[in-house]
Amino acid sequence: MKRFACSMMLVLLLIGVVSIAANAIEYKIIDLGILTSGDSCAHDVNNTGQVVGYYNLVPGIEYPFLWDSNGMQEFLAQPGSGIVSRKCIACSINESGTIVGYSLPLSDGVHAFAWSNTGGLKDLGYGFACGINTQGVIVGESNGDACYWDTSGIKHNMAPVNYFSSASDINDAGQAVGSFCNSACFWQDVNHMQIIGSLNNATYSNACGINQSGTVVGYSCNYDYKVSSDAKVFIWDEVNLMQEIVIPEASAAYAFDINNQGLIVGSTLDSDGKHQAYVWDSVNGAQYLNTLNGGEAEARAINNNGWIVGVSSGHAVIWMPVPEPSSLIALVGGLAGVAGMLRRRLSVSR
Repeated sequence: MKRFACSMMLVLLLIGVVSIAANAIEYKIIDLGILTSGDSCAHDVNNTGQVVGYYNLVPGIEYPFLWDSNGMQEFLAQPGSGIVSRKCIACSINESGTIVGYSLPLSDGVHAFAWSNTGGLKDLGYGFACGINTQGVIVGESNGDACYWDTSGIKHNMAPVNYFSSASDINDAGQAVGSFCNSACFWQDVNHMQIIGSLNNATYSNACGINQSGTVVGYSCNYDYKVSSDAKVFIWDEVNLMQEIVIPEASAAYAFDINNQGLIVGSTLDSDGKHQAYVWDSVNGAQYLNTLNGGEAEARAINNNGWIVGVSSGHAVIWMPVPEPSSLIALVGGLAGVAGMLRRRLSVSR
């Protein structure tokens, strides 16, 4: 009877874990705040939990921030120092804490930049720096053409020039994504581009995010992002090619990032033209994320711990899973220990 009771206890515990894993994840929203009286927005988060984005230093002046366990902080000199000027946006951060983005100086157009705690600010020249991988390779756009900056900071073209292209993200294998001539594209490496097309022959598509396995997400529509009301989310890989992901109750939907577990984040427009943030997975489908004060929201990036960052009601936010995936792993590990203990007791009692 004891052996039966112990076995049933173990079965019930394991059923509980499977039920937790199968149900949609709950998220708590954390307001990252502001450094002034203006707005803020989070653009990226790395796997150590560092978040980057921008805030309004004063009305009309956007300025980058870094958020970590010490809270939100500035990491650049005040406007007027070097390339730092009225509009300065942090777009991406890698695992070592190197931040990339762009700045609009007063008289010299847009300059890409990279910043690290050890190396300080580096002017990458004319362009936009949009993504950076663990090795420090940066992708973006310069003079209307997709480009990358190698680890020495030297810029290289990624596509034929004068066709308007851009690169938005890069993984650690050197695979990158973006757009070329209004069509989503994929680089197997930074020198070999492939057009991946659009959904339903739409006139515009853009690949926004790529994970370490090479799965790509983005959106496809008949106009550009600012005015489209028919945008649809796509997922693409080299085996299954482009497939639509339906986001319920959305007039238009956009995907901006995907993590290594296949969770996709983005935003939708409802029938009233309001933005709502969502997370999607292959088991539960799309789940809308809660907001600050019932306002609008956009989800911009997700790390491999399931932390989602973006903006809600004008404030940079994190949506944090409850329990976090690491907590679930710890629970499974603990149950494995319990299972081992029960097996030992059963063998001794025989």
